[in-house]
Amino acid sequence: MKKVSVWNGQYKDIPFEINKFNIGNRDAWTFYLIFREPQFDGDFFESIWLEPKPFTTIKKRTYYDYNSSILGNLNWHGECTWYSKEGGLDGESRRVKAGCDYSHLFDENHIYDVDYVQYEVEKCIDSLLDIVTPLRWCTRCGDFFEYKSDENQCENCTKK
Repeated sequence: MKKVSVWNGQYKDIPFEINKFNIGNRDAWTFYLIFREPQFDGDFFESIWLEPKPFTTIKKRTYYDYNSSILGNLNWHGECTWYSKEGGLDGESRRVKAGCDYSHLFDENHIYDVDYVQYEVEKCIDSLLDIVTPLRWCTRCGDFFEYKSDENQCENCTKK
């Protein structure tokens, strides 16, 4: 069993997760962005809900060509190295979790901390917002709504 420290947050209404764990005697880091289906227009979300491709070397396994999708255009640390589909069962909305790691050759001899990884999370989210405008999450009712101001609640909830 290994210990993993996890930080969860949102930046500009996009949820993210940062993980820290050990590989041997060094710290290892990853971060993930969570793309919630109701938060994005259908075309964008469908473009990241990827069709599986069969492995040619390992039978009964599939992979997703996420770096050939719009996800590959985001400002990851190195590149996107993780992709998973979540939800979508029993009426639950779908989510895509995509992320990257800090275990590249160019990461050797670099020491990272949660503040630096969060800085890179924010750069990655900013690169997403250059491509698409997601809906904002209402802190009162949980619905998503279009940005019209700095309000954290949708129009229906601010009228109540």
